[in-house]
Amino acid sequence: MAPYVGLSGVVMDLDELTAGGLVRQGTIVEIEEGLSAEQVAAIVKERFNSKATSKTSDAIVASNPAEKPRGNAKRDDWEAWALHIGILEDDLTGKTQTEIRELVDQWEAKQAEEAEKQKAGGDSNPSGDGKGDGNTPTE
Repeated sequence: MAPYVGLSGVVMDLDELTAGGLVRQGTIVEIEEGLSAEQVAAIVKERFNSKATSKTSDAIVASNPAEKPRGNAKRDDWEAWALHIGILEDDLTGKTQTEIRELVDQWEAKQAEEAEKQKAGGDSNPSGDGKGDGNTPTE
């Protein structure tokens, strides 16, 4: 895990696999651990030509969130969570806290649905009779 920052100034700890595509797209950049909000804001301004300030960076600099924020959490906490679970920063730009919460809920529902499909597809005996694969006649 290493710290990365995107246009919004949110700092997140990501594994190399997760971060790789986002770095190639230019959505995020890897940064050093332990940087101050001012240093992060300077990197964001330099790399993304953004007007991030240390005041806004103080509010949004976050490490890898340990758990999903509560419903009334700040927009920046929801943004950090959304980025942590894999939603792209471009999908969050200009969205309100409520819109980000809805996007997270939709994303999580889709992930749960896909997990159920994979689980159902992995059944080697669709007949459920305990006899073979369900495709081969048994005696």
